Amino acid sequence: MKKTFNLVLFSTFASIILLLSLIPNIGYITIIPGLSAVTIIHIPVLIGIIFLPFYYSLGLGLTFGISSFIAAFLYVKEPFDFVFQNPLIAIIPRVLFALVAYLIVRGLGRLKAYKYGLLLNIIVTLIVTSAFIGFGSYALINLTGWPSLVVYLLALLVIALILFLFIKYINKRDPKLAYLPTTFISATLIHSILVLSFVALLKVSALGEGSILKTFMFALGTNGIVEALLALFVGTPIVLALFNLKEESR
Repeated sequence: MKKTFNLVLFSTFASIILLLSLIPNIGYITIIPGLSAVTIIHIPVLIGIIFLPFYYSLGLGLTFGISSFIAAFLYVKEPFDFVFQNPLIAIIPRVLFALVAYLIVRGLGRLKAYKYGLLLNIIVTLIVTSAFIGFGSYALINLTGWPSLVVYLLALLVIALILFLFIKYINKRDPKLAYLPTTFISATLIHSILVLSFVALLKVSALGEGSILKTFMFALGTNGIVEALLALFVGTPIVLALFNLKEESR
């Protein structure tokens, strides 16, 4: 019975991933012309990983990668999108993402059992996101000319407030799920690192002219943060609803 349930659940999430990937303008949203689309397909992957065992989780990552590879031939919007016609860039980072996300979900889930588990969850997320916010601040400085420290502190304050409110709300509803915001933010940012790292290693010309490091930082601090926030706002309510449904069905 458990195997049948896992198979049905995997098939459902895999179908959602395929639909988001292969229907134009749904799973990939362009907000930075000339660079890359913001991806939301990692959200059903993360949600599935929370509920599914190890090999099914890797299967979702593989589905994500293969669908991304196919989509790169069906439709492309920006020059950067062509890099995903390389299966090493389209598939391998997504499978690794599923592996790392699985470890994050299980690790943070166990961390909550400790006395200061919730506080550690918040600290871990802030440490990870602070670096990315720094990258985003760098991008905004180039666009606006604002002082770097002002941009960095303002962005960090906003993210910290959002994270605190989310964790406080979830902890009030169901303390055992207080790790969800940390999971969605951390795993999404790691996905951005993995994909861009493979692009830098295998198709460095796709990052454009000039400093590769600056382009890398710009992408992480813009696309990466936007995707992490989308995962937080979209994924967290869905997981809460699914857990409530699961409890009611018992």
